[in-house]
Amino acid sequence: MRKRAFTLIELLVVMAIIAILAALLFPVFNQVKVAAKRNSDMANMGRIGAALGLYRTDQGGYPPLLLNVVEYRTDLGRDARVDEVRRGYLFNSREKDINAFKSQLNDYGKADQIGGNAAPVYWPDKDARSAGNPDDHQAFGPGDVVTYEQLRIFNPPNGDLATDPARFYPWDSYDIAPVRTDQGIVFQLRYTLFWTETGQLNGGSATDNPRQLGYASPPGDTIVTWNSFFRRYEYDQSNNLVPQRIKTDMVLYLNGNVRVEDSKDVYDRSWRFGQ
Repeated sequence: MRKRAFTLIELLVVMAIIAILAALLFPVFNQVKVAAKRNSDMANMGRIGAALGLYRTDQGGYPPLLLNVVEYRTDLGRDARVDEVRRGYLFNSREKDINAFKSQLNDYGKADQIGGNAAPVYWPDKDARSAGNPDDHQAFGPGDVVTYEQLRIFNPPNGDLATDPARFYPWDSYDIAPVRTDQGIVFQLRYTLFWTETGQLNGGSATDNPRQLGYASPPGDTIVTWNSFFRRYEYDQSNNLVPQRIKTDMVLYLNGNVRVEDSKDVYDRSWRFGQ
């Protein structure tokens, strides 16, 4: 009896079918993977919100940062790695897992990185609609480097001055975040007590925007921080790189809600989103 083997054409047909199935299934698997990372980030943001509420109850106000600037360890004689941080505002005392402060898509920080300063860190874009009211105007813009003084950290670690650029851990995904621009990757501020000129310079005013954590009783829709790691970008009509108008940014509100919002709106409005 003659043994029948696969012909070359049959093998090519099988390979073509496998390739087609792989092309169909790969995007599905990728979407499932991204969705799992998004859900993990949303859960961690919820944990940060709960820890922030505990801090408010204990301290009577909100912290200058969620994690902290780069800590100097006197016992080690050097800057601390992120997994060696002891003086985090929410970490350890109210949130035990350091990984809660890192987005699943953040590739810029390593736990064993000494110091890990992501410098410089800039303020986000100013919202053009806020220019009408001087009290309600954002104090600094995208060309301004964030200093310790602006964060209300007046005694920085390791001999830094209050007027020096603040040094952050790149791991820290909710105090700062990398953003794509035409000039490359830029780190932007995501959390602070005061965004406006009145809050920064005068410590507050009755006519200032109440949606700022520096005030005694900010409303529940005050934005704590936002996650922009899942953004997709495109070029607009002026050939500027901007986020696509789709819901990929996650916003943590003071009332504890974490919602997925339109990336372009969050990009344009940042801490004013929803107003």
